[in-house]
Amino acid sequence: MKRRGFTLMELMVALAVFSVIMSLALRALFLTDRMALRSQARLQQTLGRVNLQAQLRNDIWAAQGFEQRADGSTEFRLADGSTVVYRVTPRGETVRVCGGEETRYGGTVAFSEETVRLIEVRGRDPDTWEFSAKMRNAAGGGAR
Repeated sequence: MKRRGFTLMELMVALAVFSVIMSLALRALFLTDRMALRSQARLQQTLGRVNLQAQLRNDIWAAQGFEQRADGSTEFRLADGSTVVYRVTPRGETVRVCGGEETRYGGTVAFSEETVRLIEVRGRDPDTWEFSAKMRNAAGGGAR
């Protein structure tokens, strides 16, 4: 007698093999997606730091002086008479307020006056970053 088609056992084995292959493929797909999301978040964090650092450098360069307030915020007095205030929220964001406009950045910063009008800025994040800049009217002037 000539056989046509597959037996039930052959179909079940093929289905089991297909299921294993698909589960491995889906797992790889999900892991790849998770890694892409993690990379995207890391990139956004880095870009946020770069933007914050650039804005801080501009504000420090334009500042005539700064004052650390009792509430933990720091106020820069600019040459045109306006002020820029930086403060850190309980959620760990740095908020910049200038002319009533508020901009939020990820990560926290701390300001300290080291030498003649040199301002050290340090991030208090798990991945520490830091830079220093001088106010324009500082001895030796210029950002570094």
